[in-house]
Amino acid sequence: MCSDIAAGIPLDKDHVIHFFCSCQLLVRELHKSHRLIQRKPLDMTSFYENRAGPSNLGTVFSQIILCKQLAPDFNAEELRSIRKDSEDIQRLIDDLSEFMPIEESHGRNNN
Repeated sequence: MCSDIAAGIPLDKDHVIHFFCSCQLLVRELHKSHRLIQRKPLDMTSFYENRAGPSNLGTVFSQIILCKQLAPDFNAEELRSIRKDSEDIQRLIDDLSEFMPIEESHGRNNN
């Protein structure tokens, strides 16, 4: 048992299976969110108009140099964040898949 722990093999398969399935569901929900934000972007102009002026001097200097108001693109940032999180979770799923039990089909009737 100690050698399994040292090798990084999880011993409690039930928890790993539940975690694996939860990760798969989370990735699906992130994909749904990504599609929703692409098809129906949020209008954040009123949010940025009602905010107090920037207190950060770097932002003020950037606005002066670029001669325009810097309003972050919320939708693009959200899409990037969802894409990054989905990729991270997918890598975790790929790593966990080697520990998932394999269903044996020789005991079934193949009628």
